[in-house]
Amino acid sequence: MKPALTKLVWILLIINFVVAFSYTYPRFLVSQLGENSPWISYLYTYGMGFIVFSSSLIFIFTRQIDPQRRKQEFYWLIAIACGFLLMFFCQGLWIYSAIHFPVKS
Repeated sequence: MKPALTKLVWILLIINFVVAFSYTYPRFLVSQLGENSPWISYLYTYGMGFIVFSSSLIFIFTRQIDPQRRKQEFYWLIAIACGFLLMFFCQGLWIYSAIHFPVKS
């Protein structure tokens, strides 16, 4: 296949995956956790955010750059991914604390 056609096929596959994931993922969460679970919005936000976040990072870090700069950008890739995970765990801890340790006032 020609390179332009291969790129188009990959783009269409990615679009189909995102559409299928955004349709099935919330339904899966509701079926597993129940409609009144406070975790659904949290998991949905970070699940969809992970798709957008990882696809944008893949797009940014797969372009052609010189090898010296690639080492510097790899550091930022790790820093950004750790920041995403830190926010994921901190907000999860916050929701868990709000559910299990309510303030009595």
